[in-house]
Amino acid sequence: MKPTHLLFRRIFLTAFMIAAVVLVVVNFYRFAASPTDENIFDDAPSQLYIFRSFPADISYYQKRDTTGVFIRDSVYAGDLLVSVGGIFWKDQDSIARFLKRVGSEEKINAIVFRSKASKMFVANFIRKDAPDSFYHEIPFTAHVREVAHNGASDRAGMLVGDLIVRINGRTFKSAIEADRILSSGQIGKTIAYDILRDNQIITLDVTLAKFGIPFFLLVIYGAGLVYILVGSFLVYKRADTTAAVLLGMAFFLIGMMLSLLGERGSLSTTPFGVFVTNVRWWSLVLGMAMLMHSRLYFPFSVQELIQKKWVAIVPYGISAITFIGIVVYQQAFAAFVSGIAMMVYYIFIRLRYKSYFSSSYRSVSRLSGWIAFACAVLGYVLTFFSDGNSGRGYLFGYAGFFFALIPLAHLYTIARYHLMELNFRVRRNVQYVIASLVWNLTVVYGAVQLIVIAVTSNMDLPNIRFTESSVEITDVPVSADERMQILKVVLILLAVLMTFVWVRLRSWGQRWIDYKFHRSHHDYRRAAAELAEVMATNLNMNDLARGMVEKLASLMHLKMAGVVFYRDEKSLCCSEVYGYESGAWQALCSKSDQPLMAAVRANTSTATINVDNLPGPLRNELRQCGFRFVIPIRSKEHTVGAIIVGERMSESPFDHDDLMFLTTVAKQASVAIENAFLYENLAEQDRLKHELNIARRIQLESLPQKTPNVRGLEIAGRSVPALEVGGDYFDYLNGKPDKFTVIVGDVSGKGTSAALYMSKVQGIIHSLNSFDLTPRELFIRSNRILCRDLEKKSFVTSIGATFLLEEKKIRLARAGHLPLYCYNASQRKVELITPLGVGLGITDDGTFEENLEEKEFAYAPGDVFVFVTDGVIEAHNIHRHEYGEERLLKLIDEKPDSSAEMLVHRIIDDVHSFTGEAMQHDDETVVVIKAL
Repeated sequence: MKPTHLLFRRIFLTAFMIAAVVLVVVNFYRFAASPTDENIFDDAPSQLYIFRSFPADISYYQKRDTTGVFIRDSVYAGDLLVSVGGIFWKDQDSIARFLKRVGSEEKINAIVFRSKASKMFVANFIRKDAPDSFYHEIPFTAHVREVAHNGASDRAGMLVGDLIVRINGRTFKSAIEADRILSSGQIGKTIAYDILRDNQIITLDVTLAKFGIPFFLLVIYGAGLVYILVGSFLVYKRADTTAAVLLGMAFFLIGMMLSLLGERGSLSTTPFGVFVTNVRWWSLVLGMAMLMHSRLYFPFSVQELIQKKWVAIVPYGISAITFIGIVVYQQAFAAFVSGIAMMVYYIFIRLRYKSYFSSSYRSVSRLSGWIAFACAVLGYVLTFFSDGNSGRGYLFGYAGFFFALIPLAHLYTIARYHLMELNFRVRRNVQYVIASLVWNLTVVYGAVQLIVIAVTSNMDLPNIRFTESSVEITDVPVSADERMQILKVVLILLAVLMTFVWVRLRSWGQRWIDYKFHRSHHDYRRAAAELAEVMATNLNMNDLARGMVEKLASLMHLKMAGVVFYRDEKSLCCSEVYGYESGAWQALCSKSDQPLMAAVRANTSTATINVDNLPGPLRNELRQCGFRFVIPIRSKEHTVGAIIVGERMSESPFDHDDLMFLTTVAKQASVAIENAFLYENLAEQDRLKHELNIARRIQLESLPQKTPNVRGLEIAGRSVPALEVGGDYFDYLNGKPDKFTVIVGDVSGKGTSAALYMSKVQGIIHSLNSFDLTPRELFIRSNRILCRDLEKKSFVTSIGATFLLEEKKIRLARAGHLPLYCYNASQRKVELITPLGVGLGITDDGTFEENLEEKEFAYAPGDVFVFVTDGVIEAHNIHRHEYGEERLLKLIDEKPDSSAEMLVHRIIDDVHSFTGEAMQHDDETVVVIKAL
């Protein structure tokens, strides 16, 4: 919509609403300020007054026929004869002739109006049962239908059913003319009413009230005000939205109709009164049409129905027909029929085009739709039963209560689902005040009403007489003074009982309101104990944080609560939130964790920090998310975290006790967080230990698990890592039947890094072995690869020997490793075979290849070849003495006839026996090959 069009629409609608409100106010003032006798009277239905009673069968059936259930009763003096034998009362001559010619035993049918009950009934009687003359004509009278309790007429003694004959000595021809005579009186002055009651003319002096409005009309006016306020709000806020304009104008017009309902008979005949009457019914029919039209746009647009122009036109057509019916026929009946037609039409559209209404439309409109339907039905039912002649006009006021719920339900739906781009809500603390006020006023009103009933009711008290020595109950009536004394005692007892009941009732209701609005009293001693239990049972960092925010939000009834933990006052190590979307919380933490940490560290003077006191960007971020306070968590002058809390569910401000409790929680949390850090470290150590055990098992399984069966050789090997995993390595490569190769290696360093490099070396050598290389060629190629992959500070020593089984020869190459220890059986001594060579991975500039020597020599049965790593030779005892080569050589030389397996065990056991309780500092690997 163009800005100029929108401005024009706003001006037009605003001017219209202001004019309508002025009209409502003026009409209300004219109605309320006009003189009133605080009763309601209308035209008496007949001028034939029955002054003698006679028996008859009567039926309180509203239609003028003889149907219905008849009971034996009487026609009483004071009733009005409306018709006899189908002859209306105005044709009195015909009635007289009819009664004369009817036989004495014949049954006569008559319509009678019983003024005291404001009811019309059918009476069947035998002619001889009725006196010859049982009625006579009276002047036109006004029938008193209602008398306000304790009102001006009630105080003067007027009763329902009285027939007003004259007012201030003046007769009248209609109730409107009677009301005009009443209106000519002066407020505060007395008017004389001549009334006919029980065949007697009684004069009552009624002092006109200055201001009088029936209670039920006040309720209707209140409902109208609700409609007007809601409608004006919607139109003012969203004049550019079709849904808001239609719905707002519909509510405004219906509210205008309700607010213009009050009228007095004489006022309604004036030009202004006629204008108000027409405006009232025009507002009703047009408002209902616009309400039906708005359902095409509210809560969401139904484009398929909007394109069907007739769907929107039909309600306006019904309204036009209704307005014509109001003018021509009967106002209330036509409006009633129009409302039913509108509801039927809406139900038809919903059922006929059910598929056009999306699931979102049905879900969002369910509450407002059902409340509108139910309230409309109840309102129409109550309005129908508040027939003017029934004396139940107050039911119309109760209909106002139900009608007022319709705009409020729509307003709730708009607020809940943020429809029409309106984002408004009444804060819960304001709702709490309103709910408490309404409840207390209701309790007080109920108490006052009971007191009034107790005081004004005619209690049938027993005849009790109090004496100095006893209390007597007699059948003899007591004196007026004694009866007053009894009444006072009864009223005192009732007052005590009512006070007890009402105090308990008020307390119960207030507790329920406190519970619904989260205003129940907090037992912070118990809350602190529950939080301490949560902190004591959750050692895991995430579990502790989650348990803290959930328990804190539950105990304090918070909308949201978050907690962040910092490690070494630097990095955010844990964060949890309650009542806030997880993804948005993580984004907030990643963006604001360091500014929050800096702000908390900078603020050392207060235990709680209001978000408004934080630096600008951080303050805006937290406030936008709904957080209100930051409570630092400090341990030994170090900040280990912070608790961040949002509003309470009640939306009431935090008091001193709340902030003190949060401070106490922060102190308790500091210890729990330190314990969680310790637990995390221990858990990390256990995890690493577990992973290292798995790595150790994998590494050991990567070593030869089965000793190969090689013709002419006995083979055994074993590796013992210094840590869970190590860098030593040995393997058997026997790809061909006439060859067998053994490789022993040692990666510099210990632990995980050495184990990883060892696995790399193992893979490289396994891959290159398929090329049928000699030990020297195998090491040369391996060095080229390792020089690219190993860190500069790391290297690998290795020794490799290929046994040529047919030739009984060994080809040996050594890349910086310990020598081969060879026991020569023929010479019965141990020799060290040490070819030249440097470690793998150190250099790839030709130096490695130039300095790598390969030796070939023969072996004979009984010879023993021992391969070890430096962890065996360099093993230390507690005195820092080395195991050394000499001890190893001596051990080999002592029992060369031992099996290879036995010799491996002897060497390992001897090393461990030497080191004793000293910690193993390096991996220990021994491989023994014995020629058979």
